Amino acid sequence: MGTANDQFISMGGGPNELVMKTKCGKTLTIVDAIGSVSVKVPNGGMIASVSISDQVTVVYQNKTMRLKAPDLKKWIGSDMNKLIEDTLKDR
Repeated sequence: MGTANDQFISMGGGPNELVMKTKCGKTLTIVDAIGSVSVKVPNGGMIASVSISDQVTVVYQNKTMRLKAPDLKKWIGSDMNKLIEDTLKDR
C-alpha cells in the first residue's frame, strides 16, 4: 500500500497489536491502520482517528508502512484475542 505518513501511529500497545522479535533481535510490529479525520465543531476543529478498512500498519527497523491485509487485520482484531482467551481457559 505504501508509507504511513498520513496516519496516526500509537506504539503504546493495546489489544490489536502483534509484536514479534526475530532471532537477530529485530522487532516487527503489526497494528491496526489508523487514519485521521477532520471534524468541524462549533468552537473550532477537531482531528479524530479512525480505523482504515482492510489495512494494517507494519513497523520494522524504523520503517513504517501500510499494507492491505484484510485477513491479518481480522486475525489481529478478533481471532487472536479469542485464541489467547480460549488457550488461557484450558490451562
